[in-house]
Amino acid sequence: MAQDILSAFIAEGHLARHVRKMRKVYSERREVLLTALARFCGEHLRVVGIGAGLHLATYLTRRASAAGLIHKAREAGIWLDDWQQFAALDRRSEGLVFGYGAIGSQIGDAVRQLARLMN
Repeated sequence: MAQDILSAFIAEGHLARHVRKMRKVYSERREVLLTALARFCGEHLRVVGIGAGLHLATYLTRRASAAGLIHKAREAGIWLDDWQQFAALDRRSEGLVFGYGAIGSQIGDAVRQLARLMN
């Protein structure tokens, strides 16, 4: 029964509509995040990688501990991941990974708060 429902959902174009809608939503969130990072953290972070997915990777441009910054950020209610958790090749660099799939209107405020923690 579940397969029949899923099949009808796809055949009637609902899945394609949902994917288009979410692609637009995530693209807008990524742009908000990129703009906020450039404005508030531009001297501390450099964005790396491709413009796809639901995460944004950054290098720390100043000698800083990503783990220490992540700890402070989590205490402030901002969830970040350490670049090292995902790095297969470049294990020397310190960096942060921002997920934007589950956050919306709070992106700007969170990045402003993160910038204060970096200074």
